[in-house]
Amino acid sequence: MLWLPLAHSFGKVMLALPLVIGFPTAIDGRVDKIVDNLAEVCPTFMGAVPRIFEKAHARIEGMIAEQGGLKKRIFDWAVGVGLQVSRARQAGRKPSLPISLQHRLADRLVFSTIRERFGGRLRFFISGSAALDRDVAQSRRVRPSHRAARSPRRSTSPPANRWLPPAERTSRSSKPCR
Repeated sequence: MLWLPLAHSFGKVMLALPLVIGFPTAIDGRVDKIVDNLAEVCPTFMGAVPRIFEKAHARIEGMIAEQGGLKKRIFDWAVGVGLQVSRARQAGRKPSLPISLQHRLADRLVFSTIRERFGGRLRFFISGSAALDRDVAQSRRVRPSHRAARSPRRSTSPPANRWLPPAERTSRSSKPCR
């Protein structure tokens, strides 16, 4: 699913890439229908501007806060467990057995419901055109099978150029990543 401005080169690459690889892309500009459309389209990855991810994050947080009580406590516990798993994986370690078991339970109680709201197949969130808020990016790492990535610093520079080895980067309009 694509929620990137097509006036930017990264949005254009995200639109053209599926044509090259051979899978469909869904585009819809109705921000108020994002979550509903995700459940209907069942995307594997979603490219969007940070504001879209912020809205989805706020909607989930708002729904949980509204329900309150035991559901909110379970949600907060699940997010805490997810953060522990995320930190261990980012450090190149396996989570401990107790944390892994808690994570499985958190997935059954909380994360599986969120995953279904996003269509059930979503594996990657790709943020383009601006920096992604740290809390929003971290929340994507907490949920099993949801990984967050971001496009190069400037989405108006040649984005595919950023993913080439430094020796193969030839564009004069963008600085090398390293």
